Amino acid sequence: RGLNSFNFRVSQGSVGYYVDDVPLDYGGFLDLGLLDLEQVEVLRGPQSTLYGRSSPAGVVNITSRPPTNVSELRIAGGYGNYNFREAQLSYSNAIIPDQLAFRLAGAYRARDGVFDNETLNRTVGEQEKLLGRAQLLWTPSPEWSVSFNTYFNDTDDGDPVFTRQDAEDPFETLKAVDGFVRLNTNTQALRVGYNGTGFRATSITARRFSNQEVLSGDSISPPLDLARGVSDLDSTVWTQEIRLQSPENAERFKWLIAAYYESRRFDTKNNASEFTALGADFFGLPSAGQDRVIAEQERDTYAVFGQIDYKPTEPLNLFVGLRYETSNYDLDRLRIFETADSVTVSSPRIQAEDSDNEIIPRFGLQYRFSRNVMAYGTIAKGYRPSGFNDSADTPDTRRYQEEETWTYEVGVKSSWFDDRLTANFSFFHNDVDGYQVLLVDDFGIFRNVASADLNATGVEFELGAQVARGLDLTAAIGYVDSRFTRYINPLVGSDFSDNRAPYVPDVTYNLGLQYRSPGGIFARAELSGYGTTYFDDANQARQAPFALVNLRLGYEWPNYGIYVFANNLFDTRYITSGFQFPPPIVTGGFGEPVTYGFQVRANF
Repeated sequence: RGLNSFNFRVSQGSVGYYVDDVPLDYGGFLDLGLLDLEQVEVLRGPQSTLYGRSSPAGVVNITSRPPTNVSELRIAGGYGNYNFREAQLSYSNAIIPDQLAFRLAGAYRARDGVFDNETLNRTVGEQEKLLGRAQLLWTPSPEWSVSFNTYFNDTDDGDPVFTRQDAEDPFETLKAVDGFVRLNTNTQALRVGYNGTGFRATSITARRFSNQEVLSGDSISPPLDLARGVSDLDSTVWTQEIRLQSPENAERFKWLIAAYYESRRFDTKNNASEFTALGADFFGLPSAGQDRVIAEQERDTYAVFGQIDYKPTEPLNLFVGLRYETSNYDLDRLRIFETADSVTVSSPRIQAEDSDNEIIPRFGLQYRFSRNVMAYGTIAKGYRPSGFNDSADTPDTRRYQEEETWTYEVGVKSSWFDDRLTANFSFFHNDVDGYQVLLVDDFGIFRNVASADLNATGVEFELGAQVARGLDLTAAIGYVDSRFTRYINPLVGSDFSDNRAPYVPDVTYNLGLQYRSPGGIFARAELSGYGTTYFDDANQARQAPFALVNLRLGYEWPNYGIYVFANNLFDTRYITSGFQFPPPIVTGGFGEPVTYGFQVRANF
């Protein structure tokens, strides 16, 4: 909806991602290679009065399958081109019938690289991921439920490869170093719920630790190997949420009141550009070495929030919500240039602290004209707190301001023909003050956050239909005009007001057709399309409109299934990020080529 979902270090993302009620942190640590899912819920627009963390652009709420009181075993595996291989396993059963149950799930996914490295004479860009989850659910009585959830993700991927957008074969590279991106995360969460007389109470306590190590080779001047990127980042987040709310069967009057605490510590143990001897000569440095930033950032956030829904008459529902949030944050940062023989302080040590507080309202109405047609209107405020740039050397770029969004939305939701056809329409406008823009350096690496004002206006239409028995159709299209109304890039001093916001396609659309016959035949085709997308605030690096087609065919028995699949069926070439180097040449990270293979699954 006109707002990108990136965040940087301890800055807060505009989209909130939750896995089993636990908010995920820094976008670079999103481990969405998920498994054993129950459902994925997407809520658009500001969500500050129903969830622990404030999310100005929306929420993606992911729920895994819970432990069961009966034995349940699920197995899946697959193989495809680029030596793609995967295996998944989950098992659930009761330890004490009707009281204590568990669930274990794990997955392994890997593939070889899709890039041919002519310097190293082998493929690069491989991916490997190992995931695991363990859950315990204790229900000592009908009123009480206690669940413990722990999961981990170990990822070892090759260094992302950037090539010229106009390259004849974008999957060829000359990089002299095959780097890596290694991400390790682990999460523990305890959820306690109580259903009382006229209310429900919930406590969610969670800890999440992430470590990311990166070695990135030189994509700009291969095979010269002028410089490399090296980083080692740690993040530890503790959260506590307590909710009191009306019972599930409440009808005319629903309420929620909650409190939230979050402690986030982000350690930049090393964030460096490592210059070779050739690179030192090229960039005019005295010798080869590492230009390093070492930093610690901490942020403590406290919030109270709530919402009331009231139906004065049967067709009309009114709701109002309010959130108060305050946060304290600090930065301890040092920049040095380190060689084999010496360490030189490049800029003075920075120690700074600051705080924010904000009142965030949300209110609106819903009117049901009939059982099948409902219209709604919402006015809501979104908010992202201010913070420090740990890479900034100058005071004018060291702190970025808070982001405040007022979102206005009206729409209609409808269903027809005994719910065989659904059609939804919405119109929205976002007025953003202090929009947090991610700045990139000359090598396309995110370094700082700047502030701008932005307006985004758009429309969305969604359609779902049961065309015939076993045949389902889904379709959606959206348009948004998202532009800066006031923005001067603090690094180059250029005025980019009226430019399009980066990483926001003006048009998005999708079409899905799925058939499942009584005899076991399964077929699904998907079309996803994107309009023009810019990747920089200057609107110089862009991707023209493109579309992707995915296909899946199979045969299913009651407890088994076998499928073949193809993603990006027509091998469309497109970039997902880009920057100018050297201008006007655009260098970008390309999306994956066509991939295909087979999968099998069994349930017992």
